Amino acid sequence: MHNDKMAAALEWAERGFRVFPLPPNGRVPSSDWVGWPEHATTEPEKIKAWWEGTDQNIGVCATGLLIVDIDVKKGRAGPASWEALGGGPETLTVRTPSGGLHLYYWGADVALSAGALGEGLDIRSHNSYVIAPGSVIDGVPYEVVHDVPMQRAPQHIVARCQPPGVRAENAAVPLADLDTPAAVQAAVERVACAPAAMQGEQSEAAYKLACAVRDHGISEALCNTIMAPWGARCAPPVIGDDLRGRIANAYAYAQNAAGAKHPEMLFGTVNLEPPPSPQEVQTSQAARSGLRLLTMDECASTAPRGYVIKNMIAPGQLGCIFGQPGAGKSVLAPHLAYAVAQGRHVFRQRTTKGAVFYVCAEDEAGMRERVAALRESHGAAPGFHLVAGVSALVTGGDAVAPDLARLLQLVEEHRPSLVVVDTLAASISGLDENSSEGMSKVVHAMRAVRQLGPAVILVHHSPKSGDTPRGHSVLNGDLDVSMIVEPDATAEGVIRGELKKNRNGPCTLDLAFRIDSAARGTDQDGDPITAPVCLERTAAEVREDRAAKLTAAEGRAEAILAGMALERKPANAAPFAPPPPVPIGEWEDRCIELGVLSSAKRVPDRRRMFNQARDGLHKKVRIRIEHGCVAYLGRGFEEGAARLAGRAQFGPVSLPQNGTAPAVAAVELATA
Repeated sequence: MHNDKMAAALEWAERGFRVFPLPPNGRVPSSDWVGWPEHATTEPEKIKAWWEGTDQNIGVCATGLLIVDIDVKKGRAGPASWEALGGGPETLTVRTPSGGLHLYYWGADVALSAGALGEGLDIRSHNSYVIAPGSVIDGVPYEVVHDVPMQRAPQHIVARCQPPGVRAENAAVPLADLDTPAAVQAAVERVACAPAAMQGEQSEAAYKLACAVRDHGISEALCNTIMAPWGARCAPPVIGDDLRGRIANAYAYAQNAAGAKHPEMLFGTVNLEPPPSPQEVQTSQAARSGLRLLTMDECASTAPRGYVIKNMIAPGQLGCIFGQPGAGKSVLAPHLAYAVAQGRHVFRQRTTKGAVFYVCAEDEAGMRERVAALRESHGAAPGFHLVAGVSALVTGGDAVAPDLARLLQLVEEHRPSLVVVDTLAASISGLDENSSEGMSKVVHAMRAVRQLGPAVILVHHSPKSGDTPRGHSVLNGDLDVSMIVEPDATAEGVIRGELKKNRNGPCTLDLAFRIDSAARGTDQDGDPITAPVCLERTAAEVREDRAAKLTAAEGRAEAILAGMALERKPANAAPFAPPPPVPIGEWEDRCIELGVLSSAKRVPDRRRMFNQARDGLHKKVRIRIEHGCVAYLGRGFEEGAARLAGRAQFGPVSLPQNGTAPAVAAVELATA
């Protein structure tokens, strides 16, 4: 067995892979191999010395490579996620003991990614490793199943990954006294709120969490103690040497200096060195710059940046859906977000399936109902998360508000493809949105979120006039996409989302919808509970809606009929029983009274107006006429009709089942 492991390590090194030892039957480097990225080698003599007389597994340094880990443990849909992304060319492939696959590609060096590309998909690259064939876990070997040359990393996959972090020059030098009470408290709180990690995610999760603890100004020894409860919560637990090895790796390769987020560094007084000369500043700043020249060939070979919603919003972009209160923007936004979480088409546009954070800054209870209604209407979306408990993402007094800091942690941990903030006004505190300074702070906060990869959509209000979001123009200038939501004045019940700015496609993209209601059970009185949902409308359906729009006379006539029908409804009738029919002559007499439908002095002229309204309502299937009576078929106008009849005072009109709420306006017009 020992010779087999050595032979496998030598063979893998001969292929050009840098290898290093892992413990027998183990997946994590021991504490003796904390510096494995520097020690990993292809030199045969070193490899023979390392494996001589041992049964060590074989680690492969992934720096300079892109290795796709397709996971199938616990029912994960790794193969389906890979296929949904378009996959990549056939390349060197290794099967893992759990039945998953490692796809080896060359030509990329990116940051680690656990699940960011989809369920069951991990990326191993810069300063990471995978386990090589010849290694054995619980008696099951890693083995090559497709022995072909490595292919170049698919550019559409590389484009979805983040660049690797750069270790600070002073990362090895603590910036503050370590293990102070304030630092320990901050680190303990950070670990307490960190989610447990399952197998396959633990290396990256432990590394990131240990780096965060180190940033607070905690020594490596104390970090082991502070992180022990987190390790015990994981499945399987990360304890003992396993945890110590992962923490040691973080302390050896963390990007920041220890104490970078220590309270003294964040809020204390810092003693500054004498200012450098202008030449030193120029040289130092130039060394930090990412500016470079691209040739035409490099531009032509750039991979498409992909999309979150095709022709609308791409990864890392900022968008805004805005409109007047009640226009429907907070119905449209969750509808778009839920479609992304499911990876289904929305408004006839493709989406790229990914996790979604919906930051609910106002009416949390109402948004919970809307999300539940979306699940009833479209099925489950495990990747959709409602971010609750929001106080303020941006404040006037905090450099980084607590809610924003926590949101950035969650985004970094879960890597959503889309973050929606609803509404912007409710998510800020102590800022003047009409000032350049206030809105600039908002833009910078959203930029911090976008730098972690997701697109961000803000739900915001529109000014009393104009077609840009409310507030200072700094916001509109930074937007990649903006959309105003307004009722369609030509089609009954239709709302339109009109693109005013779009870096990803034409502004002529048509988003038309109605606000429908989805049943959510009954309340304590047995009355139905509903929540508003977005009902998409095609161009043909909008034309039908436009044709069905009532004239002013039709709306008044229908309101009169509804009131008369309610007058005849028995007091003990069921709440939603249809109202009884009304003699058509009585309806006509009521409608041709002077000033009801027409102010014409001649009765024949008023009667002709009634006949036109009656025929229009019949053609639009709003009434049924038989046996000298007319039956009211409308829904959603009963309350307005009752007000018209002077029978009762009612509260706000509820959303009708058939989405014809704008006709209520006709009822209100008739009462004027």
